[in-house]
Amino acid sequence: MNPLKCAFGVTSGKFLGFIVRHRGIEIDHSKIDAIQKMLRPKSLHDLRSLQRRLAYIRRFISNLTGRCQSFQKLMRKGENFVWDKACQNAFDSIKKYLLNPLVLGALVLGKPLVLYITIQERSLGTLLVQKEEKGKERAIYYLSGTLVEAKVNYSLINKMPIISGRLAKWAILLQQYDIIYIPQKAIKGRVLADFLASVDRLSSRPPNSFRLEVM
Repeated sequence: MNPLKCAFGVTSGKFLGFIVRHRGIEIDHSKIDAIQKMLRPKSLHDLRSLQRRLAYIRRFISNLTGRCQSFQKLMRKGENFVWDKACQNAFDSIKKYLLNPLVLGALVLGKPLVLYITIQERSLGTLLVQKEEKGKERAIYYLSGTLVEAKVNYSLINKMPIISGRLAKWAILLQQYDIIYIPQKAIKGRVLADFLASVDRLSSRPPNSFRLEVM
């Protein structure tokens, strides 16, 4: 343990590039300011610089891949770099989103976890939340990914096995932990991009364990 990298008796501090407070984990505002001050990318080099900055804070941004979808065509090999209105709208939308950055919670042992999943035309988005008192949910982690070109034209129902396959891999990786995995049989209404859905409350569970629901 390096004493120069330790802090005791403080209410907040910077840890691994993030701000940790009693209320949760926050983005270092210097990271946000750097993005807010960026001008529109004028080259592939500028765009990659923007994407690197966003990748560092991706856990705080809902469906980041979907928000950056307009940038993907500019990344293709041999494609002319033309920054159009769709790219500018996406750029402005991300900046607006970061004006009110989320505060993520830290995992608490014994409280149930809920995994929300949304499927869009070209991307998949997930949100991991933890249930608190009175059914309140707290965001823990956002994650998103791009569908490969061969799967973009799949119907919504045919895209679901993509998620199921990934969940099966996760289930294997999570076997070493004390987790009760309960797949959701039905949802009241469609899960929207902002991950709003109805979840049944857990009546009882073993102590010192997590419950993971998948929406």
